[in-house]
Amino acid sequence: MPSLEQIVAGFILAAAIAVASRSLRFLTPCGSALQFVLGWLLFSLGGLQWTLPILVFFLSASILSRTFRHREPAARELFAKHDVRDELQVLANGAVAGLLVIGWAADGSQALYVAYLGAVAAAAADTWGTELGLLSKSKPRLITNWKPVERGTSGGVSGGGSLGGLAGACLVCLSGLLWVDSDPVPLISALVGAVAGAAMDSLLGAACQAHYACTVCGKTTEKRFHCGSPAPLLYGKRWVTNDAVNFACTLTGAVVSWLVFCAISK
Repeated sequence: MPSLEQIVAGFILAAAIAVASRSLRFLTPCGSALQFVLGWLLFSLGGLQWTLPILVFFLSASILSRTFRHREPAARELFAKHDVRDELQVLANGAVAGLLVIGWAADGSQALYVAYLGAVAAAAADTWGTELGLLSKSKPRLITNWKPVERGTSGGVSGGGSLGGLAGACLVCLSGLLWVDSDPVPLISALVGAVAGAAMDSLLGAACQAHYACTVCGKTTEKRFHCGSPAPLLYGKRWVTNDAVNFACTLTGAVVSWLVFCAISK
């Protein structure tokens, strides 16, 4: 069980980060509240080794989104959500982490920590890949049929975006270096899981995520309403939103990291 000092320290740290995130408009009010709960849970049960990786992800993702938010405005207009993250985005990227720290607090399994690194690194790979992929000069290609698509299309991949996603995943994995005893196996496992999670994100984004056709401008968008009018469903499932795809990304990252670690550490 965590000590009273750790619980209090976690409360103060989580509150400070939530207030700062809201002040900088990284998060909506509800997103900030949920981030506080998640941060408090992670630090209270897992300490700095569980808090640092997700903090690295959140800060790097928010800074990237804020830095490049004025680049490619036409592509960003197709996204269902923008750089101010709401509670569903926090839940999609952090729910798996919250569940894993509860399990880890019960038995201290290193495999669960590796799964956690993989989940957070997968979220970072997705966000970094999206942000840096928009800066690519060449059009992305849809992962399912490799046809060129417009920038901002879910499931589109590019060389720049893939390298950016890998960089984000590596950064998160390295943030856990102090707690794996310089053993490369946990970090390699987490990185493999992150790549798998990002690939799952692209596959679901291309094949299952809801895409709508704007009746005004004719563009394909993630939004149900575009240009002030309802947009009919073009393909995909209505319930498969960007948040659902992001949750699947982190879950895949966790499961694959855990499987790889258990397989190669025996």
